[in-house]
Amino acid sequence: MVNENAMGDVMALRLRIQKLEEENNLLRMRIMDGGMAVSENGMGTELAEHGNLSQSAYSSVAWDPFREFSTSSLCGKQRNGLELTLHRTLQRQQTAEAKIKELQAQIDQFKFLVKQKEEDTQRGKMMLRFREDKIKRMEALLKGVFSLETYISTKRDSLLEEVKMLRMRLERNPEVTRFAMENIRLQEELQRYHNFYEEGERDMMEKEILLLQDQLLEALDWKLMHEEDPNCVGKG
Repeated sequence: MVNENAMGDVMALRLRIQKLEEENNLLRMRIMDGGMAVSENGMGTELAEHGNLSQSAYSSVAWDPFREFSTSSLCGKQRNGLELTLHRTLQRQQTAEAKIKELQAQIDQFKFLVKQKEEDTQRGKMMLRFREDKIKRMEALLKGVFSLETYISTKRDSLLEEVKMLRMRLERNPEVTRFAMENIRLQEELQRYHNFYEEGERDMMEKEILLLQDQLLEALDWKLMHEEDPNCVGKG
């Protein structure tokens, strides 16, 4: 029952890799074996309609469509149609090659996940063995097989190995690594904000306060200068 979920995940990933590799190989065969004559929607038929291709056009000998159709009997409309057909074929080939690269990237990613799952399974087995050894040592201590000092010494060594395995597990866990990187990024961003406040924003706020004070004093002076003298009110 131990690690059944992990083994199931590994098997599912391997089946996924196998299906992706089969799809990848199929696309490669369509490009390499079909060439200009075979395509997903019957490009050979299209070319034959535009140029009345002979059987030699589909032979293993390299075929140059513009050499075959360079005679005067090939009108401009036929040539344009042939060029359009070849252009579409090239586009489909480029699309297939891009799909192959995408599938290969997925295959590599799944293989990496399989490797990680297998390593996690092995580390889980090692952790289980450490626990079983710990139980055996405790039983041996109770039976008086070895002394308390020996038990403490072996327990310390076992705990050191267990800590080492746990550290490896944490370091190889992509989720933990991602959170660690995100934590570092947030700390750096927080430090930048802190530096900005300490070095820049505080000075800027002080300057704005002084400027507002000056503007307020100027406004008060202007108001005092333009207010009417109470003693002059009603004269005239």
